Amino acid sequence: MVWKQLIAVLSMAVVLGGALAGCDQGSSGGHMGQMMGGGMMGRIPAGDNDAPLPEAHSPGAKLFQQYCGRCHAPPTPTAHSAQEWLAVVARMKQHMVTQAAAVPDTEQLQEIIAYLQRHAG
Repeated sequence: MVWKQLIAVLSMAVVLGGALAGCDQGSSGGHMGQMMGGGMMGRIPAGDNDAPLPEAHSPGAKLFQQYCGRCHAPPTPTAHSAQEWLAVVARMKQHMVTQAAAVPDTEQLQEIIAYLQRHAG
């Protein structure tokens, strides 16, 4: 009986360890995209996420980094068109709400969207 319990516990540890090991796969989508239902994380266009953000010290860039860099590396603003950013920001805001994460207020969201649209691809 004890052996069965020990095997069950060890099996669970292996499964959890494997799942957690896949969580830190960088910003290229990878396992994060799969964990999030294959949504936009798996479809972020290849870009230079290591490149400095345009107007990096502007309020919009700072808010973008603050809120959009909590769960993943923020994509380059050129990753989407100005119109696409509206849907992306709305979807990410909803995701933040469902995850009980801090959500930017209306004014901050407008600043983030304006920043992204100004530098959109």
